[in-house]
Amino acid sequence: MLAVAKYAMIKLLCFAYLPSDKIKKGYFPQRGDISFQEDKVFFTKADAYIVGNEMDQYYFDKVLNIKSVVYPELSGCNYGEWSGHFFDEIPPHHLSQWVEDASYSPSNGESRQEVYKRVGKWLDQTSSYKGKVVLILRPEIIKAMVLISVGATYKDENRVDVFPNTWSVISKTKSLKLQVLSSFSLAGDV
Repeated sequence: MLAVAKYAMIKLLCFAYLPSDKIKKGYFPQRGDISFQEDKVFFTKADAYIVGNEMDQYYFDKVLNIKSVVYPELSGCNYGEWSGHFFDEIPPHHLSQWVEDASYSPSNGESRQEVYKRVGKWLDQTSSYKGKVVLILRPEIIKAMVLISVGATYKDENRVDVFPNTWSVISKTKSLKLQVLSSFSLAGDV
């Protein structure tokens, strides 16, 4: 568990992993879809390692030989009945709604607006932590964190890209501060 301190600094080193190679072909990922090349990424020593779900925890703990903690609030978007399907398998009018309306959710899934809300709640709770934390999450979750850290909302999601296999760094003392966005490496001691 993370150490507790009043107004201590927390540094979130956010690694955006590619959920699946199929994403490039228009695919809604499901839990357990991971495309990760461990030989291409160096994971710095940290006070804690955080993932979004148990399947990711199992995979990354085994591959990276780390002990991570699961925070479900940081899991990837739940695409409901769309999970595991390609875009062309979804009725076009539903896809249009998804793209145009952040409050729209697939059947048995969640909206992008709901994702931002749960990620924002988690970020609010980090004020009592201190230290260096590595988060290994899906790009859309890190994108939400980045937007929240600069005072933007889900309405601004098309203004920022977080690429797979990149690092973003967010720090917090009394408020959030974006330090690095979507870098392919982290130089020096961040």
